[in-house]
Amino acid sequence: MKKWFAAALAALFLVCAHADAGKDSFKTIDEARSMVERVLSDYVKKDQAEALRSLPRFAQSKTDEEQRVSVQKYVAWNATSSEKRGATLGYKFESSKTVAETVMRLRFVVLCERLPVVWDFYFYRTGLDKDWQLAELRGGSGAINLFDAGDR
Repeated sequence: MKKWFAAALAALFLVCAHADAGKDSFKTIDEARSMVERVLSDYVKKDQAEALRSLPRFAQSKTDEEQRVSVQKYVAWNATSSEKRGATLGYKFESSKTVAETVMRLRFVVLCERLPVVWDFYFYRTGLDKDWQLAELRGGSGAINLFDAGDR
């Protein structure tokens, strides 16, 4: 009986520990940032395409097929630009910006051998009492992407 109870408790712990892995919306900015950091950790340490495929559903993707098509463009861009950048070495949080308390950008820099990759994750919510959803993603190779157009 004790072994069964211990096994059930361990299974429940695993389910709870990974419960937020499939979330499509986030109550706080910290929850959204945690998801991004989990994706980027996998991007750096594991298969980059699979890490991108693990992104939550984009706000505008109403079906699995729409989500697959949205994510596939990032997977394709990543594959074609990875040789130019070199191997990934790690990532760093760069900044966050919120506009009108309903649009947020989290910017991360993935450090590579020759060029950085700048990933901007954009989140949107329709009101202060609503959850954040991933609205858009922008990735770009090169240090120039760390500066706004006016700073170049």
